[in-house]
Formats: sequence, C-alpha cells, structure tokens
Amino acid sequence: MGEESIFKVIGVIVLVIVGGVIGLICASFSDLQFYEMGFSKSKTTGAVNTAVVYKGGRRWIGPDRTFKIFDASAHDITLDDISVFAATDQVVSLSTIAGRTTLIVTVMGRQGRLLW
Repeated sequence: MGEESIFKVIGVIVLVIVGGVIGLICASFSDLQFYEMGFSKSKTTGAVNTAVVYKGGRRWIGPDRTFKIFDASAHDITLDDISVFAATDQVVSLSTIAGRTTLIVTVMGRQGRLLW
C-alpha cells in the first residue's frame, strides 16, 4: 500500500464520521406546530418527561427523543391563596403549592379537596 492509499482510507473514515455527526445533529430536531403542545418522549423506552411543556416551534431535544403531542388549549392562570366566604358558613380557598393547584371547600366545618 502506498502513501496515497493510506490518505484515501483516512479521508473516507473522516468523511463517514463527519457525515454521521451531521446526521445525528439533524435527527435531533423535532417540530411542534403553533396549535400543539408536547412533552418530551424517549423513542427507545417510551418514557415521557412531564417536567417541561414545549410549545410550538422547532426544538433540539436529542436523536432518541420525540414529542408526545397534545392540542394547545391550555390556559395559564396565576392565583395565590384566594379565599371566598359565603353567608352559609362556606369557605372556598384556592392555593398553589409546589406547582399543584388545590381547591379547598369547607362547608360547616367539613373539608373536601379538588386537585388539578
């Protein structure tokens, strides 16, 4: 083998590696339409990461991830410790603790909770 053959082999190996890296980078992007929201989902295990909600656009989330897509019909409401009193000894309290909204309804000393 001559010196030219070694350079050709090294050139082909470098070209394959660079092409593979470019292919992985291109495969790492996923799209959401403007009317969609989504969670990041692993293609291999199917596990869904619900810590981050992605809104419409192109995102770089990795070659092994895709989106679990939902319609974008969410409403962001920011309320903090709101209480409403009625004449019938009924107290309605709405508070947010650690990202979960809790509606507490107290009627005549009995308490019930709704979580969402």
